[in-house]
Amino acid sequence: MNREDVIPPIMESLKSPLQFSRGISASGQSDRLQQVWQLYVSQDEYPILQNSLASWIKNISSVDPAFKHRVYENEDMQGFDIRHHRAGLLALLADGELLAIQFLAYGFRSQRTEDAQAHVDFIDRKLKELFNTLIAWHGPLSAQADVPESFKQAVREVEQGKIVNADF
Repeated sequence: MNREDVIPPIMESLKSPLQFSRGISASGQSDRLQQVWQLYVSQDEYPILQNSLASWIKNISSVDPAFKHRVYENEDMQGFDIRHHRAGLLALLADGELLAIQFLAYGFRSQRTEDAQAHVDFIDRKLKELFNTLIAWHGPLSAQADVPESFKQAVREVEQGKIVNADF
């Protein structure tokens, strides 16, 4: 097993144009740090955003085989596998949300809101798929569509103390 099987690639695309930094508050109080969002805009950021979107889609595709091997088809799945899967999905979700923000900001600044919105709509569809996967694997039992309602009811009864001692 190589490193890529265990650790999904980290997105490089958010290095530009959106960066986050911390700084001293406007009042000059050095003990109060606030998060300052600074937008570094290049002369033509649209190609950068296009490349970032392509990288994000590639990242989604590239982690799927590892997720399949380590989680979806792993009969000996461990807590580490589950935690890693959740972290990978959350990272992809965060990257996608930031990418959507970048496109919205670009659309506003460049007066290309329709163009930007088309990209955001595409990103939102991918985000919905990722979020549904997150809920299916890591959400509450009640939200998991593949679990029979009879099993969910049995779990609720156990949690409520209605079933204390079952002879199996």
